Amino acid sequence: MPRRSNLFQRLVLLINSSLAGHAQVIESAMVRDKITGEQREVDVLIATNASGYEVNIAIEVVARGRKADTPWVESMRSKHSSLPTDKLILVAEAGFYAPALAKAKFYGIEAVTIETALAADWKIVAELTATGFFELTSFKYTCAVIYESDGGNREQIDVPSTSSITCDSQQTTLDEFVRYVLNLTETKEALYPRITSMNERQFWFSYSRPGGLWDAEINGATVRVVELRVGLDVDHTRTPVEVSAGKYRNTPFVAGVSSSKTNELQFVLVKKPDGTTEGAVVDASGVRKLIGAREHIDEVRS
Repeated sequence: MPRRSNLFQRLVLLINSSLAGHAQVIESAMVRDKITGEQREVDVLIATNASGYEVNIAIEVVARGRKADTPWVESMRSKHSSLPTDKLILVAEAGFYAPALAKAKFYGIEAVTIETALAADWKIVAELTATGFFELTSFKYTCAVIYESDGGNREQIDVPSTSSITCDSQQTTLDEFVRYVLNLTETKEALYPRITSMNERQFWFSYSRPGGLWDAEINGATVRVVELRVGLDVDHTRTPVEVSAGKYRNTPFVAGVSSSKTNELQFVLVKKPDGTTEGAVVDASGVRKLIGAREHIDEVRS
């Protein structure tokens, strides 16, 4: 696949990875033709479950200097007529000719164009453009709790990030709680100067309050958890990028492609209706979601 086509397809992949929630987003997915049984390649496949039913949304991409025409729309419809496709979306870098749009609408195919307009006040656009660098901070963390045993002694035990807890009368998981804490402005202001300027890579924080945190069952007994301790291992990289901006299905986004041969990556940040940003990045490690993408671009792993 030519580089321009590959980069545009990857851009579409990253935007949809940012917006897909719990759905699985697969680039260059191979699906079986219902008539011939052969494997056919789909540029981007979004696989999800809705009300107990498996749903496949197929996205076909064309990257070229001229608009997509009617024959391309017809060829994609013909291709997917025998594939397990529940919805077909066509994305053309240069847009569509009017007859192609009419034909897509007639067949119930969604035709999408990436626009070039973007709100000028999106702070991260200016920051990335000014520095020319994409900074990715990855947090890998472990959790432990301090609890009071029957004898009144305090003991520590490691706990998985999937553990359920009740915080301020709301049920959540340790993973969600840790992500919330790491995305707090106070946390960022405390961590990032030490990460970027002092090159520190290991941290830990403790959370407690009077009366304890919550009750938990440990070793068959119900105990009172009085403190949560989280250990952080940090990986921070700084990669030169070329940044662009646009809109996809009315969603503003910022995209970047690495200009470094030693650390090739591509990322997308999308602006949500509430003003916050989310995104995804792809590099040699695969596709991962970006968390808390404001002044800093973060990835959190348990």
